[in-house]
Amino acid sequence: MKMYEFDWMGHKNQCIAKEELVDGAYYRGKSRNAELDLARWDAKKEHFVYVREKFGSIFTEPISHPQDEQHFDVFRVKELVENPEFEIPLGTEELDEEKIKLARKEHYNALRAKYGEKPLED
Repeated sequence: MKMYEFDWMGHKNQCIAKEELVDGAYYRGKSRNAELDLARWDAKKEHFVYVREKFGSIFTEPISHPQDEQHFDVFRVKELVENPEFEIPLGTEELDEEKIKLARKEHYNALRAKYGEKPLED
């Protein structure tokens, strides 16, 4: 698999190159705001779509691949995800907020268990 090397915040990084990405596929990676580090590639618009929460609202937002953006937040894509925890719509479909909240809770409870902490309460 071809990788793309870039400088991010003064550090050398690499991620999956854009030409390797599959339209509609889900990927795990890093960005400042992506829920569970998950995003979906939209080849037609040449950007990722990810889910974020801000001021209590959950919504989708586009984010660029590092090959297209050098100054703002990007999705540093690391791996393909075969079975995503929730669906990220590419069009006007509605988000399943309850499924996103449940996936987030399960993710954080798994981390808490790993470090011997009590699970989050409902």
